[in-house]
Amino acid sequence: MKIKRRRKGQLSILDLTGPLQGQELVVLERGFKHIPAEETIVLNLGDVTRIRPEALKSFIRELQRRNRAGGSLKFLKVPGPILDLLRKTQLDRRFEIYEYEDELGYIDVESEVRQKPKVNLAGLNAKAKDERCPNCGAILRTGAHSCFECGTTVRRRRATRHQVALPLLYNIVLSDEFLDGKWIGGITDDIDLVRFSGVGLYTTESFKPQQELRLVFPTICMGDAEAGNLTIFCGRVKNLVEVEGYTRVGLALFDTIEYRAQWVKE
Repeated sequence: MKIKRRRKGQLSILDLTGPLQGQELVVLERGFKHIPAEETIVLNLGDVTRIRPEALKSFIRELQRRNRAGGSLKFLKVPGPILDLLRKTQLDRRFEIYEYEDELGYIDVESEVRQKPKVNLAGLNAKAKDERCPNCGAILRTGAHSCFECGTTVRRRRATRHQVALPLLYNIVLSDEFLDGKWIGGITDDIDLVRFSGVGLYTTESFKPQQELRLVFPTICMGDAEAGNLTIFCGRVKNLVEVEGYTRVGLALFDTIEYRAQWVKE
């Protein structure tokens, strides 16, 4: 197995290549000890060919050790067979799993929000959105891993989504210029108000999977709005559902851009 360490912001990413079993696991555990426990490690498992169940026990021990010190252990690009193993052992509920590397930026954002809240959510009439079974539609119990009505195994969201209508503006990313292109108004169907990692909205526009959009929430204040800073969210289309002439778009938000703007009052 090959292990390559690199930095991304405050994160240590370990790119693993090859099988993870026996001696390879011992080498990885030694590598863990060379990284301060208060740091967050992201294991990139995209090129891991095989993994032994003993590795899962090692991951749990390392997660507990880092949590005690203020750090964490997360996964990136988990292959299908390994993901199935995590689901069978219900460890997907203990570890955060990311599909794309650009989504890792929200780990640092979440840490900053915990230390000093920057998002002004006063006045929002929001409630947690009910989770429903994809098979029978029954409402799932909080934290449930399977449906009580039909027994279907479900995967609980990693972050709570809230059913709240917020006005927004969005446009398709065509260039590096923030204000290029046509900005279209819309209203959210649901949104993650804690980490801002996902949002759902209805539209009459046509999009393709993985297409990138920029979004602005006029009623949400992040940072120093009085100084003229405008927060632009970057998102990627994850799913599309046709509903009575409209398209319900699910977006994964992966980055924010602070745009210096001069507000003009008429």
